[in-house]
Amino acid sequence: METVSAAYPTDLPPPQQKQLELFLRKNEGEGINIAMQVTKIKKGRKKQTQAILAFTTCKAFVFSPKLKLQHESHFLELQNLTSQNDNEVTLQFKKFTCTFHHDEASRIEDVIAVMYSMFQQVYPSSNQFHALFAVTPEVRKQAIFNSVVVPALEGCGGFITTYTTWCKYCKTLTDQRFVSVFSHSIMDCNLTPFLDSNIKVAIRPLFASLMYNAHFTSLEIENYSFNKESLLLFAEILRANAAVKRIAIRQCNLDGDDTTTLLRALSENSSTAVIHIDLSGNHIGEKGLQTLSQLVARLPHTIKHIDLHDCNCSRTGPFINAVLEHQCDTLTHLDLSNNRLDGEGSTALSGLITRSSTLSSLILRGACGINWELSYQSSSLKHLELSNVPSYLRVANTLSSMNSLTSLTISNSLVGMELIRGAFLEKLSLQRFDLHDSITDPDTFAAICAQLAKSHTLTALSLARLEPRMSASYKNRKPIECLADLLASACPLQELDVTAHPRNPLRKDVLPLVFGAFCSKTLRSLAISGHQAGDALPTMLATLLQINKTVSSLQWDDNLTSTEGFRIFNIGFQVNQALTVMQLPLQDIARELVHNPHAADELRALLVVIQEHLARNQLATQLQHAQQEMLQQIPQMPQVPQMPQLAHVPQIPAMPQMLEMPQIPGMPQIPQMPTFPLAPIAPDPVQPSSFVDPAAAAVAPQPFMPINTELPQEFSNLGQMPMFPAPPTSADAQEQLQFAAVARQQTGGTNRRAFATIRPQQPADSNALAAEILQALADTYPAEGYAEQAPGTPLGEEGMALPEYTPAAATSPMPSSTV
Repeated sequence: METVSAAYPTDLPPPQQKQLELFLRKNEGEGINIAMQVTKIKKGRKKQTQAILAFTTCKAFVFSPKLKLQHESHFLELQNLTSQNDNEVTLQFKKFTCTFHHDEASRIEDVIAVMYSMFQQVYPSSNQFHALFAVTPEVRKQAIFNSVVVPALEGCGGFITTYTTWCKYCKTLTDQRFVSVFSHSIMDCNLTPFLDSNIKVAIRPLFASLMYNAHFTSLEIENYSFNKESLLLFAEILRANAAVKRIAIRQCNLDGDDTTTLLRALSENSSTAVIHIDLSGNHIGEKGLQTLSQLVARLPHTIKHIDLHDCNCSRTGPFINAVLEHQCDTLTHLDLSNNRLDGEGSTALSGLITRSSTLSSLILRGACGINWELSYQSSSLKHLELSNVPSYLRVANTLSSMNSLTSLTISNSLVGMELIRGAFLEKLSLQRFDLHDSITDPDTFAAICAQLAKSHTLTALSLARLEPRMSASYKNRKPIECLADLLASACPLQELDVTAHPRNPLRKDVLPLVFGAFCSKTLRSLAISGHQAGDALPTMLATLLQINKTVSSLQWDDNLTSTEGFRIFNIGFQVNQALTVMQLPLQDIARELVHNPHAADELRALLVVIQEHLARNQLATQLQHAQQEMLQQIPQMPQVPQMPQLAHVPQIPAMPQMLEMPQIPGMPQIPQMPTFPLAPIAPDPVQPSSFVDPAAAAVAPQPFMPINTELPQEFSNLGQMPMFPAPPTSADAQEQLQFAAVARQQTGGTNRRAFATIRPQQPADSNALAAEILQALADTYPAEGYAEQAPGTPLGEEGMALPEYTPAAATSPMPSSTV
């Protein structure tokens, strides 16, 4: 063993520091984290030599004074770090052991802090590596640890940093798919898309990064074949991780021995948080089921979810008894589908259903050997799935005792007559009811619909894959009519699935059902695929989409829809704003491209437009939800506390009435001021309007109004207009003609707007006077057509206002007429 003494990091001469920097960047791809001049002491402290100690973000290096590499090791290979006094520290790696010694204790603390920060960045949420640091006294150790500043975690609780470090340690390339996906803060770690058999993935860095990760709460692997190495590495995750709550290993070809290896590792983890176990699709057999029974009994906490469907289990009695004994009041979900329940298993299952107060979901699809004669009364079971139930079993008596059921699925079972016996469906408060592949008799179907129509809780109904005997022909339309009556009833149905059986399409007989579905005020989802109704179906859908505002999900594939049908559907869809979920009818599209290839361009354009309408509706829905969330986040104004009501409000005494002022003798009495009547206020003169009604102008004469003195814009460059005397106030026509002549001479007869026409204050009784005025105007403006005007016609009848003048000084500026 060798001993090394360190000095300040800045003790390296600049040329030596630059040479070291170049060496590390060339070989490691990163620069210096910390570097020190050291003194190397041989074992026994008898011989000392000079050396240089350097650290990068992941490795430790020991160089000679001439920068010849002597030792290097990754910090993950650290086996022990010992520091018993302030001036020494010993680093023990797998490849070498080194002891630092320095006169200043702060330099030793720097080395310890660097090593601690490396582990803290890779395992930010684990304290397992603290045992590697044997630093005394304990107060000194905690002071060094507290002085380390750890940077912010990068991606899923530091998963990216841990994965990159392990890739460097294993000398493998970093898979950028992990970096891009896990850079976001997601809680579920689904490794299925990355463990593709066609792409070679380095399993060790991936599984090692998950051992002490405290961010992920779910770990899922599906369709992956474990080998011996990967199985042991995954077992180490189960043995070390304390944050994962859900483990799903589905269809990974695990046998009983592999399952035993994984479950034993999980049982050895005293700090495990697993409450959800999914081993479906693996042939764990009796050996694996026995190990699971032992795990259920040993776990220090409760198990809430167990999924074992398709696990090739035949003796389920011991396992169910273990659950009944240790997890009876904690288990909420149990799936034993496609397994065989022996006599012991049926008895234990009956006891579990009866005694458990938390079991709310039980799935027994394809489970064989169930003894339905036993009692299965439960007050907590809400979801039950059955399949392949023989018709001779009286399941109605068994299910009627489960009065808390809200979801019931009975598939591939001929139990229709049992369901309508004794009005069984009316007694349950079902919210979801699934009967796909279970009814062949039309009368039974009609009776079931009649009972469901009386339900006030049913929101989802599946009647998919009706058998060939379930026909909608003209002679037997009762089932379709009963289903239409169900949609028109008070039942709050929101989801309806009537997907056709491949051998029994309803064709155009499904149209009344579609009409009833879109006329429903509560329906949100409709599945009507496989009925081969032709273009009649999209025609009806186009009509109903224009008026329906509730249906948001639609499936209508395999209905022999042509290009014309898609065009008609698009017409109705372009005004609909409620439909947001719809898969394109791929089967109809493929069939149309094969049988009608020349319409491929038109069909492609129609499909693009349909997708644009879907995107428009989805965006509008997202914006609406975002607005609702923003409104919910606005804090409500605190309610102002109500003022306490006074028991008795004192009444304010009335003010005493003032007495009359007494008369002082000898004072003269002030006489009362006389009142004068107010003079009436004259109304404001009406401003001249730019438009004059010809009929109103002909009925009443216009009063004399002041003329607007503002010049029009076209005369702004003419400067000061000439002056002319104010118009006379006399009504004498001769004076008016003289005034007009003077004005004509001053204006030159070229500006009509500058010439003010005059209307007499008293209309002339003689037409001769009007003729003279018109003649004067005609001489001044030959082009205006005054000579053709009738003498008896008022000057304003043709739409030109003739305002009158008010007396003004002779020196006033020339006014402009208003047309």
